[in-house]
Amino acid sequence: MAANGRNMHLYNELYMQPDQDIRTEDRLDFDLMDNKLLQKYLLELKSQRLEFEAVPDDEILERMSLRRDNRPTLAAVMSFSSCPQAYFPQWCVTAVVIPGKKMGETCDEYRFLDNRRIEGPISEMVAGAVCFVGRNKHKAMRFTEDVKRVDVPEFPLKTVREVVFNALVHRDYSPYTEGSV
Repeated sequence: MAANGRNMHLYNELYMQPDQDIRTEDRLDFDLMDNKLLQKYLLELKSQRLEFEAVPDDEILERMSLRRDNRPTLAAVMSFSSCPQAYFPQWCVTAVVIPGKKMGETCDEYRFLDNRRIEGPISEMVAGAVCFVGRNKHKAMRFTEDVKRVDVPEFPLKTVREVVFNALVHRDYSPYTEGSV
């Protein structure tokens, strides 16, 4: 019976991902947070949501699941720490451009045409990934009726931003898989 209980626990942790982004760890402290980022967030929140206008910052952090037991949650670290990778080195975006159509194909001995490890809080990782894609995507060209050149992007960067943001926010942050998207 104990083995079945353990297996159910592992199943829940691995597949249900219950609130992993709002857990805390003893080594995390609010001293790790970029105070400017955090204050900007709190000011924007208070200006957009009237119910928070007169609420103390500490209580807002609790309500928004950014603080539990006087410690920052993983969501707070991912969003407001200047370098979450100091505590969770695997929390990054690895972006590569390959020379062929499949990973592992090489062209003139090059394995990658571009390769970046993008770090920082989620906002910086999203911005870095969007810049990386923008720098490496193809552009078509066409001419208008009055013979002006117009570059046509392969796909909109707005879409890339949404995809990367969703991948980072919805990745599995459980202790068993801390890391990969």
